[in-house]
Amino acid sequence: MSNHATILELMQSPRAGVERLRELAHSMPFDDAIAAFYQARRNLHRNQVFDLWEAAKRRVDPLSGLLCLSELRMPHLPVFGEFKLSQGDLLTNYDRARHFLLKELNGTGPLRDFYPEVRSLGIRDRVMALASSHVGCKPKGIRQINLFGLCCIRTPKEASDSTTPNPGTTCGFFMRAVLRAANHTWLVREKLPGQNNMIWAMGIENKKAPAYIETLVPNRVTSWPQRGDLYIVIRPSVVAPIPGAPKKSDSGHVGFVTSAAMQNGNRLSFESIDGGTERQGGDGFHTISQPQSFEKGKNGFYHQLFKKTVDGENRVLAAFVDLDRLAIHFKRDWSASLDGREIDTAYEVAV
Repeated sequence: MSNHATILELMQSPRAGVERLRELAHSMPFDDAIAAFYQARRNLHRNQVFDLWEAAKRRVDPLSGLLCLSELRMPHLPVFGEFKLSQGDLLTNYDRARHFLLKELNGTGPLRDFYPEVRSLGIRDRVMALASSHVGCKPKGIRQINLFGLCCIRTPKEASDSTTPNPGTTCGFFMRAVLRAANHTWLVREKLPGQNNMIWAMGIENKKAPAYIETLVPNRVTSWPQRGDLYIVIRPSVVAPIPGAPKKSDSGHVGFVTSAAMQNGNRLSFESIDGGTERQGGDGFHTISQPQSFEKGKNGFYHQLFKKTVDGENRVLAAFVDLDRLAIHFKRDWSASLDGREIDTAYEVAV
């Protein structure tokens, strides 16, 4: 009897076969196990599913994880080993689980807690962990496709096409994907806009100058971006979408600040992680970690050094999104159990 047939038979009589199911969950190749448990689960009726969960005792082990996946849910607990994001294209079983869900859901998400590895982290650490772990991911790689699937909002093909070398990653879409993966579903716009507003492309509302967007008005700056904030550079010669800052996104850029901005006279510098960055070799645009340097100009703006637009004009540091203020502005309470019973409420707080 094949493993698939064995698993179905055991799942139909779980009280007698749960330990054998647990052994198979541990020993089978991971992708084969996901497929076998998923196919078997589709042949069970409701009472059998209830009996199966009761027999499994909802332990934090691969069997419980595979049962979650068989119901097209991402496990919230470390059922496949330690919660730890890998770097670049190295896959963990959590990455393989995400890819299975992305394919099966085929754009019918979003799926909450798609990245349970960062669930216990604070807002800044969560964003930084996700952004840094995807530095260097190759086009059409599984980890990049998973991220650009926006927690299963997009189909695998749409996600894959977004990662191809031409154009490859884009800064705004990389930021949107990280924010979605960080579970900030209450602040991300679902509709993908055109490229006429870089802030909206990031997925962040920009109506009535919200308190969490800090506009760097020349000569009236009171604070600089900190680790985890989202910085915005745009051309100084066009009108602004935010008061006092430049406007169009044809030459705009956004990225994550990974070290607090340091000011030294007329110079400003910080480290960043940026999608949509062209590397040498002409193989498209990638996500990289890099230093950023700015110098204060006669117009009061801090102009980006060493990087000019196609028109030969330096971009200026126009604004940044303060993640602490963002977290205060939006609140979310939720609880969930391993077998999917959950309460989820999201609401905006007037500030």
